Amino acid sequence: MSVDKSDVIDFVVRDPKTSEVLLVMVEVRDWKAAPEAIGQLNHKFSLYAQYVMSGALGRQYPDMAKSPVTIRLHHFGPLNDDVAAALRQWAGRLSGIPVGVRSHRLYSGRVASFISKLRPGSRERDTVQWMPEPGSAVALLTCAQFTEEFAAAMRKRMPKGEVQVLGESQVKIKAPNGAESSGVLDNAYRHYMLDPEQKDSVIEKYAASFQETVGGIKAATDQSRIVPILKDKEWVGEITRNMAARSMEKPLTSVYEPYNDDLTIVYAEDTPRHMQFMTLERLAALKLELKELRPIACANLTRLLPDPDIQPDNGIYRIRVGGDYDACLLLLEDFWNSANIDVDGELIAAVPARDFLAVTGSGNEAHVARLRQVSQTVASKAPYRLTPKLFVRRHGQFVPYEA
Repeated sequence: MSVDKSDVIDFVVRDPKTSEVLLVMVEVRDWKAAPEAIGQLNHKFSLYAQYVMSGALGRQYPDMAKSPVTIRLHHFGPLNDDVAAALRQWAGRLSGIPVGVRSHRLYSGRVASFISKLRPGSRERDTVQWMPEPGSAVALLTCAQFTEEFAAAMRKRMPKGEVQVLGESQVKIKAPNGAESSGVLDNAYRHYMLDPEQKDSVIEKYAASFQETVGGIKAATDQSRIVPILKDKEWVGEITRNMAARSMEKPLTSVYEPYNDDLTIVYAEDTPRHMQFMTLERLAALKLELKELRPIACANLTRLLPDPDIQPDNGIYRIRVGGDYDACLLLLEDFWNSANIDVDGELIAAVPARDFLAVTGSGNEAHVARLRQVSQTVASKAPYRLTPKLFVRRHGQFVPYEA
C-alpha cells in the first residue's frame, strides 16, 4: 500500500504506552523514482486531516474521540528535501487542531531490519517528530467553517443580495435582481485543503464564479453539463431542517428524486469553474420535466468522466473515476452492461462514500461478507459518507440487498 491510495485510511492504532491515537500511512516506493508521490502525499494528508476534523474518527472509535492524535508516515526509502518540506508544512497546518506529524523509516528484508535494530538509538533516529517552520502555522478550517467564511465573502461582494448557508457545504444566493442560485462547495473545500495558505485566493475564485452565475452573466443552464449526484436518503431532511433552523420559510427548490429506498439522486450543473444544484426554476427554463432529466444527466456524466479504472482484489472489484463521481457510476446502466466484471451470481455493490465504489458477486458468501465489512469501515471514516448498506443489481437498477 502506498500514499497514492488517497481515499484510504491505512491504519488506526492506539499507542499502548501513551494512549495516543496513531493514524498511519505507508509509502513503499522510492521517493526519487516516484516524483508524483509528493502530490499524492499531500492528498493523503488532506484526507487524514478531514477524517479527524469531520468527526469521523470519533464516530468510528468513540473511545479515541478525546485522545491526542498523530499522523505517522511509514516509509522505506530515505526522505528527500521535498518530502521533508511537505511534512513540516503539514505539521504547521495541523498544529491548531492539534494533530502531530511524525515519520518512521522501515527497512525491507530481515538482514536490513536486524542491522538497523543493532544501531544505538536506531529507533529514535528512524522516527522523526516534525515541527513547522517558525511563523508558518495555518489553522485549518472544517468544511462548515469554510462554508461560513465563503458566505461572509459573498455578502461583502453582494451587500444588497442574500446569502444563506443551507448545510455543511451548501449555500444559496439571491442577487439584488431576484436571481437565485444554490451550489455546493465540495470542490472549493478540497482545493483549500490541499493548499490552506491560499484560502483567500480559493474563496475569491469560487465567489467570483458564484457571483457571475447568479448575477446573470451566465444565467442559462448548460444542459450538457447537468449531472446526477448520489446522496443518502436523509439528505433532503437534513437540508430542510437546516433551512428551518435558519428561519427560512421557502421550501427546498433543488431538483431531486429517490433512486432506491436508501439513496437519492440530486441534479446539478457541473462546469469547469463551479457546481450548482439544479433548481425547479432552472428545470422549467429548460422546458424539461423531472422524468426526462435522469437519462440526460447520466449520458452527460458518461461523456464527462474518464474511463473507469477497475481493479480486482481477491474477489472484490474496486472501481474509480477520479473521486467526485465514483459512487454515481451506480446510475450508469451502459457501464454495467458493458463492464468486464466477472463475478459469481448477481452483482453486489457498495457505495459507502462519494469516492468509493466496489462490487462482488452474490454467489460467494465470503466475498459478500468482506465487501460488507469494507463498506462499514469506509462509511465510518469517510468525510463524504453515503451508506454502509449493500445493493444488488436487478432489472437495470441497484436495490437494497438483504441476505
